Amino acid sequence: MPFFPPSVDQASECRKAMQAALWQSAASLLRADYGDTAITLDGWAKAAHPARMLDFGAYFDIAMAHPALGELPGAIKQDAADHFASLAGASPAGAPNPARAEGETPHIVNLSRAHFSASAIERLTRWWDIEPENAMDMGAVPQAQFDHASACITHAFAMMQQCAPALHGEITTLIGEIVTAGPNGEQLLDFGGVSSFSLWGGFVINAGAAPDWPAYYQTVVHESAHNLLFGIARNEPLVLDAPDAKGHSPLREQLRPLDGIYHAAFVSARESLALDQLLGWHEKTGGLDEAELARAEDLLDSSVGQFWSCADTVAAQATLSPLGQTILDECREFMTTHFAFAES
Repeated sequence: MPFFPPSVDQASECRKAMQAALWQSAASLLRADYGDTAITLDGWAKAAHPARMLDFGAYFDIAMAHPALGELPGAIKQDAADHFASLAGASPAGAPNPARAEGETPHIVNLSRAHFSASAIERLTRWWDIEPENAMDMGAVPQAQFDHASACITHAFAMMQQCAPALHGEITTLIGEIVTAGPNGEQLLDFGGVSSFSLWGGFVINAGAAPDWPAYYQTVVHESAHNLLFGIARNEPLVLDAPDAKGHSPLREQLRPLDGIYHAAFVSARESLALDQLLGWHEKTGGLDEAELARAEDLLDSSVGQFWSCADTVAAQATLSPLGQTILDECREFMTTHFAFAES
């Protein structure tokens, strides 16, 4: 199945596969000590039961050493096991996950005790903020900032539904939760948004970094594209180079892993598609005001430039898997066809 244009069917297949893999893997880990839980999770895998990003985070708490913290303490692993036991004990009609009809805007929540337990906040920040040299020091944002972010995100989805319905369908199939947060003052990196394979199906947005709904529109597409690529590449790497192999990225001053630069190329192509369709919708309807139009044009120029910079770095420095080459070739074909921007 091609990766451009966006596909709801592909997104649905990706989500079902990720959910099934989560429940099967968690059941395998917990079978010895939580037999009933394992049986329930095996059943959920067969039924493609919805999974939240916190469910993925709990699995990784048990299954993997943390990139910065190493092997996690027993208390954290036990809390993660208890998380699955609690889910498995819920009534079938009830509730491990909030109800969300397909195609609806993802749940928008704050990284606060109003929406998460203390241990859940620790789990989220543990798997989003994984590079000590780029510590983001994220926490909840004030209510007024959360309200503004929620309104902008909701409006961005409404606009996307009008101008890029296939992309809207893809994203609302993949993403269940969007978390707003902001730095607490000790950050070493100013982030716009963050996704993690270990917290698949959601992402965090810095509510102070996006001043208006077009910026949220771009960030939602950006982080959703990371999630899509994580899911597509769940069984095959995109880049065959060693994890510590690095190159220059237009998004960071320091050298970045080549896999991260590959991701940046893909998400920049997805941004370009989304912003181009927004501008095409405006040409037909006149639906953007002058400030919105100028903002969308600037964001598109930036996304197109970032794609070519990242794609050229990947082409020059990375060794790609067959899957990685296929996806990058499709991105290049799309970008070459739709934008008059000379490759370097």
